[in-house]
Amino acid sequence: MKQFEKADKNVSKEIDLVVPVLTEMVRVVRLTVSGIASTIGFEIDTIEDIKVAVAEVCNRIITKTDSNAQRYIIKCYAEADALKIRFFFEDQKPQDFELFDDEDVFGVSIINALVDEVSVDLSQQSNEIIALAVFLKESEV
Repeated sequence: MKQFEKADKNVSKEIDLVVPVLTEMVRVVRLTVSGIASTIGFEIDTIEDIKVAVAEVCNRIITKTDSNAQRYIIKCYAEADALKIRFFFEDQKPQDFELFDDEDVFGVSIINALVDEVSVDLSQQSNEIIALAVFLKESEV
């Protein structure tokens, strides 16, 4: 598959989604991210893991955000050997927002088990929430 390898090096391989904080939008995000992962060349099992991790992040954003007026942005970076996904609030991070609180080790454990790299932004000054990365395995290359 690896269709992105053939693309012009000067062409941006960043896909941005601006998503309302609504539960019904998680399905759209999962479908979009799985399509991007498939285009890069990930196997179906890895794509399923990516979808579960992304859905977990989306659902946490929805449950931890009070306002339905807020939207969040998902930036997918399609690379020849990786998919990197970063989540941001469109505006400022809500006051005292924590994607994972001290009592929630299960959610972080799920995401860590499914993707290769996880970076949670704890800064209240930044609108970034979390960054995920999944790299192609030797069998997928």
